[in-house]
Amino acid sequence: MGAEKHAKLIEIVRRKYKSQTRFAQALGWSVSKANKALNGGQPWSDKDITQVAQVLEMSSYSVARLVQSHAFALNDPDEVAIVGMQLPNFNDGSDDEDDTRDYDGLGVWKLPKFAIKAFTESSADRIAMIQVKGNAMSPIYNPGDFLMIDNSVTVPSSTGDYLINTGLNLEIRIIEPLVGFKDPTVELRSYNSIIPARQVALRDVNISGRVVGHCRPR
Repeated sequence: MGAEKHAKLIEIVRRKYKSQTRFAQALGWSVSKANKALNGGQPWSDKDITQVAQVLEMSSYSVARLVQSHAFALNDPDEVAIVGMQLPNFNDGSDDEDDTRDYDGLGVWKLPKFAIKAFTESSADRIAMIQVKGNAMSPIYNPGDFLMIDNSVTVPSSTGDYLINTGLNLEIRIIEPLVGFKDPTVELRSYNSIIPARQVALRDVNISGRVVGHCRPR
């Protein structure tokens, strides 16, 4: 871990938990594991990253960039590196018992700058790649497809496909802002007609990003 990012993570932990002991307790880790993790003494798994993101109230993408900074080193000035992770609790709200794909961590994607610019003006550190599970958004997004998420988007400025955090899962849903309501209201829909649409207050929707790109493995 780079010294600057190493120090930044420790600062975030101290600001929220005051000590590494309290931080370890929040995670259910031993103090020894927490100390080694924060000081770069052991590799971080996707599960570790997700757990730490939850207790620090950060995105998994942000934590990954702090603890896996070596993976983002670039030799080509025309490339950018973005986080490619399968979030362990990502499930688009449906079950697919026949899906036997391997959804292990996806590492880091290194792409040409022009490829990113084709989808979004956001910087690479605000972009992540995730892999679809379940069939709630079929036939547009099928199990195994990759989605590029711009996690700088936390408010639905227009109708689109968004990553939302339900508190239990991360799900992809179409969000359409509605008019004519006293309080800001949106409709949540799915491309799969089996899943019913529902109207909810915008304040009750925790948006973690917007889908800006879609890739289907061959």
